[in-house]
Amino acid sequence: MELLRFTVRNQRLSGGKTRLVSDTIDYIEAFFDFRTNDWEGLSKWAHFTKEDKVFDVNLFEDRITKEMHLNLEAGTWEVKLHGTDPEGRMRVTTDSVYVYVDSYGEIGLGEPLPEIPVSVSEQIDAKSQLALDTANRVVKMAEEGEFDPVVGVDYWTEEDKEKILSDAVGLVKKGNKGDTGVGIERIETERTAEDGGMNHLNIILTNGEEYAWGIQNGRKGSDGKTGAPGLVWQGEWNEETSYSAIKDGQISRDVVSYNGSSYVVAVNSTAPVKGVVPEGDTTGKWALLVKKGFGVDEGDYSERLSEVEKEIEDLKYVPISVSSFGHDAGAKENGDKVSCVVLSWELNKEPVSLTVAGQAVTPEKSGFVTVNEDISETKTFDLVAADEREATAAKSVTLYFYDGVYYGTAAKPETVDSAFIKALSGKKLTGNKNQTAEIDGGKGLYFFYAYPKTMGTSKFNIGGFDYEYEAETVSFENDFGVIKDYYVYVSGQPISSDVSVTVKGG
Repeated sequence: MELLRFTVRNQRLSGGKTRLVSDTIDYIEAFFDFRTNDWEGLSKWAHFTKEDKVFDVNLFEDRITKEMHLNLEAGTWEVKLHGTDPEGRMRVTTDSVYVYVDSYGEIGLGEPLPEIPVSVSEQIDAKSQLALDTANRVVKMAEEGEFDPVVGVDYWTEEDKEKILSDAVGLVKKGNKGDTGVGIERIETERTAEDGGMNHLNIILTNGEEYAWGIQNGRKGSDGKTGAPGLVWQGEWNEETSYSAIKDGQISRDVVSYNGSSYVVAVNSTAPVKGVVPEGDTTGKWALLVKKGFGVDEGDYSERLSEVEKEIEDLKYVPISVSSFGHDAGAKENGDKVSCVVLSWELNKEPVSLTVAGQAVTPEKSGFVTVNEDISETKTFDLVAADEREATAAKSVTLYFYDGVYYGTAAKPETVDSAFIKALSGKKLTGNKNQTAEIDGGKGLYFFYAYPKTMGTSKFNIGGFDYEYEAETVSFENDFGVIKDYYVYVSGQPISSDVSVTVKGG
């Protein structure tokens, strides 16, 4: 589970998820995908900052796990990275991206959810526990005999030890916060390069207990028989020379040159072949290996080679295209406001250049960017990508702001007003009044349908029959203070059962 996912290229940090929800405890996880090798071997730190709150997290295998207590409160968090080498001689830093955390609220008897602060020592404790778990699994595997020797494998190399147990050394000590009380004091290894010799590994725990086991090197097998060469070059064909396809009981076929072409003795020629001209042979003694080519001078060859290479590239070339382009905001109601939109895309291949919402971005086959601006009316965003041959592909996506279309069944009120309309069970944000609605019927319940008057009049089809209902004009105010004249239709009779209603133009 990765709630947050980032990409790192040199000093460029991108990605993340735009919105989380606050007041979680030990739930948020993150992964950092390092695409360039300048971060290899560095101790990598992620920094989450919001005003005076700071989380400094030491990455574990390029990840932040839930055990590292990345518990973010509501607000906007700035995220950036740095890495240092073990000697502290080099430091790499990145630019920033932002993560937005929405407020969750309160639970219980009105008390807020508790915050869990994080510290470097708690992070080390978390890593220590992971390391101890790894060491315990190794010990358990050894006790249960799950290590099987493999011929030719030299066990307990430095790489093996580093991969399996080095993270545990020195991290789990008595006295660390959250320690189980038993850790790894030291590791002793003894290995041998001797054929059939034993490799030994001892783990000494802080409570004095020792675990030891050995793995035996496999014995070398005897050398196999050297095979005969498959093809043997014999130069220009000579009618006085005997050629064969078998030597010492193994297939070893002679190859000769004749008039610029190459021929090989046929595999079914069990007797020596002598005096048989390779070119035009109909006896089955020779087989054509390489046919003589057309004679061309160097200039013609180079020009033709370039043409062939271009033809191959043309056959391989696929113009760039946009597989998908969208946003995460959905449809909004008129009067509402959006302050952040995430645009995501998928192309058929890596672009050379990429422009999203009028801004040049890192050219990637797939990705997303965040547009941070206040948007309160319908807006279209464009994507333009170009490939290595300057071919372009473009696509647009629109964030729509609509009025609400309301529908449902209810008893007839004394007055139809905004509150009554908004209380109807059905609502769609759309620019089209012609919809199909599933409604619940019942005794004394009438069907109501309300939408902006500018959309025109309507007819209603119920059970295959068309009905024309009376419409009342109501000054309607939505939840964002936008006021418009609405048509409010009501059925002539109660709707006693559940039905499907199709609305059509009047």
